[in-house]
Amino acid sequence: MKGSRCFPGGEQLFDFSALLCRIISDPGTPGFKVIPLKINLYISYQLQDQPALQKLLHWLHPMRDEVNIWYNSPPPGPEPLPLPWRILLFWYRQPDPRRYYLRSLQKQCERAHIYLFLTSYHSLQNGWIEEEITTAVTRYTEFGNRYIRVYPVLVSPSHWQKYSRLAHFKVLGPRTSLSATVPEEAGYLDITEQLGKIVKELQRNLDEEKFAQSRALEDGDITPLRRNSVGPNVEDDPSQFYDLPPTFMAPEWLGWSVLFLLFLVTLYGLQPKLSGATRHFYNDESKPIEYLRDYPPMPPPRNAPLPTPGEPDSAYGR
Repeated sequence: MKGSRCFPGGEQLFDFSALLCRIISDPGTPGFKVIPLKINLYISYQLQDQPALQKLLHWLHPMRDEVNIWYNSPPPGPEPLPLPWRILLFWYRQPDPRRYYLRSLQKQCERAHIYLFLTSYHSLQNGWIEEEITTAVTRYTEFGNRYIRVYPVLVSPSHWQKYSRLAHFKVLGPRTSLSATVPEEAGYLDITEQLGKIVKELQRNLDEEKFAQSRALEDGDITPLRRNSVGPNVEDDPSQFYDLPPTFMAPEWLGWSVLFLLFLVTLYGLQPKLSGATRHFYNDESKPIEYLRDYPPMPPPRNAPLPTPGEPDSAYGR
């Protein structure tokens, strides 16, 4: 058959691409399990070119099942705490989600397979875009055109061929600019059609590389593999995606309740102490001396009449 080869003994081997296509098309093939990789697409742009980015994202939306579309979309800053909690936790500062997002964005830039740079005269003066170009060119040099693609997308006329390091890469879409294309939708359609073919080609190359690595492991080949050229599936590397950091957010009424309770406790503690009745407790050593009496105390006789005021107390012999 075409594309086959033989061992010296005459045993015929199937074409690698044909075998891989059969395995992918038939997931039930015994002994093989190949999961197609999703292509990582990273879009670099300047803030002034955001309208062009939104139009491009609208045209690329149907490709989200096969492509992870990444671009700089930072979340808003941290929400302020309610007033009572700002008083109670005056030293606490909410974690800024933008710091966490920046780390995730850097990982996405380092794991992309396709780089689209929206080029205009605004982007030529952006230092962050220059760093992204450095990352893209480095990965393209390391892994080649088989696994990494870099494309400038011309948004508006500029001297990018003179001042940009993307001058040696092929333009994706119209060769003039999107702003000069009439109608403008034709330019975005051209980008989408070209990008669809590129995604299919990269998926085939990455699936072949992944299949070759799995067969090498099954055969006991301990040669280090170029795993960075393929990268794991999105489920295997959650660090590529942004996770909102934990934040503290309690009900406002609870904060007012805690403040009111603290006010009552403080008010009670500031009140002066009330002086009560003095009580003396004696023991055998501190008991005062009892002097002798001329007439020691004795109980009155039983049934003795009560003395009349002013008369001698005859019942007591006095």
